Amino acid sequence: ELKALCLKAFEVQMAQLLPRYEAPAAAIVAAIALPATRPIGLLAATALLSGYGGLIALNLARGHRRIECGCGGAPQVLGAALIVRNAVLVLLALFAAATPARLESTAETVVVTSSGLCLLALYVLFEQLNANRQYLKTSEARSS
Repeated sequence: ELKALCLKAFEVQMAQLLPRYEAPAAAIVAAIALPATRPIGLLAATALLSGYGGLIALNLARGHRRIECGCGGAPQVLGAALIVRNAVLVLLALFAAATPARLESTAETVVVTSSGLCLLALYVLFEQLNANRQYLKTSEARSS
C-alpha cells in the first residue's frame, strides 16, 4: 500500500512537471549545440528522457496501453519499445557527456560525424518500424 502511494505521488509529480518541459526542450537542444554548455544540455536531456521513460513504464505497469505517446511523428501507443528507445538515448547522451568535446584531427571529426549520422539513421529506422508495428496491429484488429 505504501509502494502504491509512493508510485501515485511520483506519477502526479511527473505528470505536472513534464508538460512544462516541452518548451525548455528547445533550450536543451540549444545547450547541446553549444560546446560550452554541451555536458549540461546532455545531462538535462538524460533527465527528461528518463522522466518520460519512467512515466511510460508506470503507465504500462498499471495496464494503460492505449495511450498515444505524444512523441511527434507517426502516432505510437505506449509500449516496451518506447522504454528501450528512451534507455538507449539516455545511454548515448551519458556517453556523449562523458567524452571530450574537442576533436584533435580531421579524421576524428569525420568518424564522429559519420557515427552520429549512422545513429540518426538507426533512430529514424527504429521509429518507422515501431510506427509500422502499431499500424499493422491496428489493421489486423480491424480485419478480425
